[in-house]
Amino acid sequence: MKIKHTATAPAKLEEAHKLLGLTNHLYDQLDFVFNRMALRKVTDRELIQYVQTLIPDNPEAAGNTRTENLRKKILDIHATQRDATMHRGTLFGAYNAVTELVDHVSTTEDPSKRLKSMCLAEVKR
Repeated sequence: MKIKHTATAPAKLEEAHKLLGLTNHLYDQLDFVFNRMALRKVTDRELIQYVQTLIPDNPEAAGNTRTENLRKKILDIHATQRDATMHRGTLFGAYNAVTELVDHVSTTEDPSKRLKSMCLAEVKR
């Protein structure tokens, strides 16, 4: 946020202060959620159900090869993710595997397109 030294600066500083306070509050909430997710153990079966729910079969597709490949990538990342051994087998680990795929493995440059390609049924698979 940029604030120029003009007559409106005090109001803009107050707005920035409120925005930073809201940001801190939301971060604290996210921290709580992520810590709860890290405590929630998931079985292999639950992990597979999570991935199947996240990436459902496309009834309009001739086959489900792309869908199965995406699911397999998430499960592989969850099983082998080098920097997340402490979260493996937890809901947070499953979440991280999905974000790893969307943020780092996906070949689409546009983040919104990456998310759509992962999560929305309207995308061709």
